[in-house]
Amino acid sequence: MLSRPLSSRCAFSALALCFAALLLFFDAPAARAQDGPADAPESCQFASEKRLDLDSSTLVGSGDPVLGNPEADLTLVEFFDPNCAHCARFHPVMKEIMRKYGDRAKLYMHPFPLWEYSLPQIQAMLLAGEQGKYYDMIDAQMQTLYRDGMSRARLGALADSLGMARAPFVQALREGRKAKAVLALHRQGRRAGVESTPTLAIGKRVVAPVSRTAGCIGQLIEEELAGRE
Repeated sequence: MLSRPLSSRCAFSALALCFAALLLFFDAPAARAQDGPADAPESCQFASEKRLDLDSSTLVGSGDPVLGNPEADLTLVEFFDPNCAHCARFHPVMKEIMRKYGDRAKLYMHPFPLWEYSLPQIQAMLLAGEQGKYYDMIDAQMQTLYRDGMSRARLGALADSLGMARAPFVQALREGRKAKAVLALHRQGRRAGVESTPTLAIGKRVVAPVSRTAGCIGQLIEEELAGRE
């Protein structure tokens, strides 16, 4: 699953980043990218055998960036990896959902790295979030996926395009300043029971892969909202 052995890559990476990577991938069961949804599900449904061990509302802290109405009672959490092709294809679906339900729900996109080379990209998201550009960085990364992930140079160019100062951004990546935070995000997902990406949770319930379409997600949201009235 890893692009190259971590031991060889640590010689060229920041110590903090490699320490986090070693803990992450030698202390964790293998996660995977999910298959995409079927084109025409017979019914819209939650995964009957899959519930998160933590309510989605407890996975979102007061300082976490959300899309939609931050005061909304209904919380959606999407666990994703920036190099997961299924996540990239699912991204426009969730943007459509939030255009429709953004006044009645909030969405937190929770990074859940599957590969070692995704770690710098998630650090880049967190660094961008310090300047209010968390979702801008996610959108930019989701536009193009690269084998073995994005280099620091490409991430620096993205930061530049978003109006961030490139030099301190790249330096923070090189030093692994957000490495521990990425590790914490992965552990939080594991504690919740996440095993693959994308995983979309509405409350404790996980949307079935076959139902990860705009129509089905909208229907499940409507049912959840109706149950809260």
